Amino acid sequence: MRKKLIAIIVTVILAFGSVSVFADTGNCADNKELDFAKVYKLANEGTVSPAENFTFKIEKVGVTNSSVTKDQMPSFAKDTFTISHGAASAAAGKGTSVSTKIALPEFTRVGEYTYRITEVAGDTAGVQYNAQSVLLKITVTNCAAGTNDLDRTVSMKLEGGDETKVDSVVNTYSAGRLLVTKDVEGIFGDRNENFKMAVTFKAPAGKKVMSDITYSDNGTDKTVDKAALNSADATVTVDIDLKDGETVEFKNIPYGVEYQVKEADYSSMGYATRYDCSDDRDTKTVDSEESTVTVINSKGGTVDTGVLWTVTPYVIALLLAGALTAVVIRRRRMN
Repeated sequence: MRKKLIAIIVTVILAFGSVSVFADTGNCADNKELDFAKVYKLANEGTVSPAENFTFKIEKVGVTNSSVTKDQMPSFAKDTFTISHGAASAAAGKGTSVSTKIALPEFTRVGEYTYRITEVAGDTAGVQYNAQSVLLKITVTNCAAGTNDLDRTVSMKLEGGDETKVDSVVNTYSAGRLLVTKDVEGIFGDRNENFKMAVTFKAPAGKKVMSDITYSDNGTDKTVDKAALNSADATVTVDIDLKDGETVEFKNIPYGVEYQVKEADYSSMGYATRYDCSDDRDTKTVDSEESTVTVINSKGGTVDTGVLWTVTPYVIALLLAGALTAVVIRRRRMN
């Protein structure tokens, strides 16, 4: 019985060994396409990345371990491709990933074929386009002996970087917020007064603002006109009213957008106006998670207390001094 069991086990092992050998003599596990992924990340919390089409181009770099030359390298069916991302919100540092499959060229000779994949820079404000190209290596080797099949193996790494392989290309959308605050100072500053001011935004040169810049005005949610920002003038002005202690927050402003806060002239009402800004440059630009502008109105003066109240302290002092003198003289006479 024991001998029969051993025989059965040996037979099974040989059977599986036969299957493995047979599999090795078949076709290779050939890679016929490249799965290329694009990750679209957010730099800051509370922002929404605009929809974007990312375009890439493919070009030949060279070939080694082969009898063919660079010019003889097979080309991709298309030398450009596009990956589209929709508008999305995510936690800062994270993002959405979209991939596309690209058919690999057909090869007739073994070798290590290298191609460069480069992202074409777009013009969307706030989007950091990837300037570092990716080197795609397609290693073409023979399959098992006795066949004419070739095996394609792919790997990618950043050009100019180390040998670390990558499986995606990352882009980042950076946008911040602008806080405009009103502060009223001085004994005659009216803290219930609505002060009018204009906030002007200007798109970066050569860029388009595709994001929705939002804000709340007296409880009503509003959006900055993107069409005006992308017009020939590339500017849009928003009018707001603020009382002491109130703040309007503009959200999702792409990095590179310029801004200016200008209050109406209240000098005829006796107010002096000054601006306290987080950005000390002449041209104020959104380039951080938060920018602030506090508009300070000051109106001082003096309180007219009247003649009686003005001289009373002195009269009281004189009376006390006179009474004290009388007491001293009286004591001297008694002595």
